Amino acid sequence: MKKTQQISELSQICDITYIDETLENDILPLWTDTISLNTLTIGESIRFLEKGGIASLVQEGNKIRLYINKQHVLQHNFKVQSRLLAMAKFYPN
Repeated sequence: MKKTQQISELSQICDITYIDETLENDILPLWTDTISLNTLTIGESIRFLEKGGIASLVQEGNKIRLYINKQHVLQHNFKVQSRLLAMAKFYPN
């Protein structure tokens, strides 16, 4: 996606959006300006969480860990099941 208009339209119709780590720098700055508060964004790095993402699937060795940005979850009023919270790591700690 290269046009801000396309990103804005997509954010209005998507409930969950996954952004590949290789595209974070290109998409995320435009996305965070247009995203609706009910869209869950998932990335692949801690940097993604720092830039406004909600959750991130980070590879650590041979495992993939789920990180959740607590501040953004609260800001967006998302409800996360306790089983998912039990296995997740949080950013910031």
